[in-house]
Amino acid sequence: MLVASALLIVIAGEVLLSSSMYKSRSFDGKTLGIMPEPGPDDRILIFAPHPDDEVLGSGTYIQRAIKNGAEVKVVLMTNGEYPELSLLIAEKTITGSADDYIKLGYTRQSESLDALELLGLDPENVIFLGYPDHMLNRLWSADHWNTDDALKASRTGRFESPYDNSFTKNAPHCGESVLGDVKKVLEEERPTIIVVVNPYDIHVDHWATYAFVISAVAELKAEDAQVLPVGAIYSYLVHWPEWPVPRGYRPSDSQVPPKPFARLGQYEWSAFPSGIMEVLLKRQALRSYRSQLSSWNPFLSSFIRSNEAFASGKKLNWYVGPGSLPLDLPAESKGDTVSSLRNPGSDITDVSMQYGDGVLTIEIRTAGNITSASTFEVTLCNFGFGSGGIDIAGLSLGQLGIAGSRMKEGVVSTLPKAKLGFASKDDSYLASFPLELDKDQGFIIVRVWSYTGTRTIDQTNISLIEYYR
Repeated sequence: MLVASALLIVIAGEVLLSSSMYKSRSFDGKTLGIMPEPGPDDRILIFAPHPDDEVLGSGTYIQRAIKNGAEVKVVLMTNGEYPELSLLIAEKTITGSADDYIKLGYTRQSESLDALELLGLDPENVIFLGYPDHMLNRLWSADHWNTDDALKASRTGRFESPYDNSFTKNAPHCGESVLGDVKKVLEEERPTIIVVVNPYDIHVDHWATYAFVISAVAELKAEDAQVLPVGAIYSYLVHWPEWPVPRGYRPSDSQVPPKPFARLGQYEWSAFPSGIMEVLLKRQALRSYRSQLSSWNPFLSSFIRSNEAFASGKKLNWYVGPGSLPLDLPAESKGDTVSSLRNPGSDITDVSMQYGDGVLTIEIRTAGNITSASTFEVTLCNFGFGSGGIDIAGLSLGQLGIAGSRMKEGVVSTLPKAKLGFASKDDSYLASFPLELDKDQGFIIVRVWSYTGTRTIDQTNISLIEYYR
C-alpha cells in the first residue's frame, strides 16, 4: 500500500510537473522574502517537541535539503505520549496505565520514522531524547533543574526516561539533563543550520524546546566560541490562536504568519516555496501520524500549503558596566489573543531590564490596569563566558509581592525575601532580585508570561541577550 501510494504521488508529480504553486502573499503590507535554500555543505539539525511537529513545520524544507545534498538530522524532544484520545486510537485502550502510555510513545516514534522516511530521511538520522510530554516548561525552571529535583511524569509515572532508545539511557526528568543532551547533540553534529519551533508558540513544550536549544547554543558559545559553526537559526510556528487560517487542506494557499507578528520587530519572516511533489509528499507523510487522526484532522491538513514560513531572529546586545542604560526587550503586540483582549491588565506590552550593583530590575508594563487576579512569571538563565555553569531563576509576581527560586552551582534555593524588591502601579510591575554577572561577557535568556489562576493570558518572546562590560 505504501509503494502504491508513493507511485501515485510520483505520477501526479510528473503530470503536474512539480513546479511551485507559491504566490507571494502580503504580510501586513509587506511581501514575504524568500528563504535561502540549503546546500550540499550544510549540516541541518531540526528540533521538534513532539512526533509530527517536524513535518508540520518543515516537511518541505527537509525534502529540499536532502535533495540538495545537505545532511539532515531530526531531534524529537518528547515522544508525545500525552493525549488520551491518541491512546484510545493507537492502543485501543482507555485504562491509561503507565505501560499503555509508554507503548503510545513508541507508537508515535514509529509514526515519525515512517513519515520522515517518506520524505527521504533515514531512520538512523532521527534522535529521540525521550523527555515527558506536556512537561518541558516545568523542566525549564529552577524547581526541576537538577537530578535531585527530577519531575515525575504524569503519564509514565517515572522520574526518568523509560524508553530504551532515548539518547541518554534513563535520562532524569530535569532541566540539567535536557540541556546536557541538546548540548551533546550540537557538539556531535556541529550544525551549520538549526531549525526549531518559534519561541512565541503557545504550547508549553514548544516554547520550552526553543528555550533549551537557544540556551544550549549560548552555553556552548560561552564555553568555546568556535565550537558551533551555526550560520542561521530558523524557527517555525505550530500553535497560535486561530492559526493557520483557513483550516483544512488548501495546498494552493500561501502560509503567512499571524498578523500580530508583523509588529514584532525582532524577527524577520521568510517563505520557503513548496514544489507540487513536495506538497504531495508532505501530505502523505502527515498521514503517517495515525494516532493523531491524520486522515481527516483539519489542523494537520492546514500545514499543507504552497510554502512554509520561517523566522530568523536578532540577538540583543547589552552593556552592563558603570552607567549602563536600561535594556528594552522587543515590543509585544497589544491584544494579540482573545484572552489578552479580555484581560488587558495581563496583556504584556513592554518589558525592560536594568542592572547595577549585583541587582537586576525588571519592569513589566501592561495594556490596562493590573488587577488582583493578575500574576506574572519570569524565568531567566545566565551563562558567563568560560564559567561552565548556569544561574537560573524563576520569579512569581502578584499583588502580594514577589517570590521565587534559584538554581546556582548545583543548589536549588528560595530567593531571600530580604534581597527582593517589589512595586506596582496601575499598568506595571517592578521587581528586583540579586543576580551576579561576574564575567565580563555572557548571555542572559529571559521569558515573561502572565496568567490568571492556571490559565495563561499572554507571553513574551524568549529573548537572547549577549551582555558585556
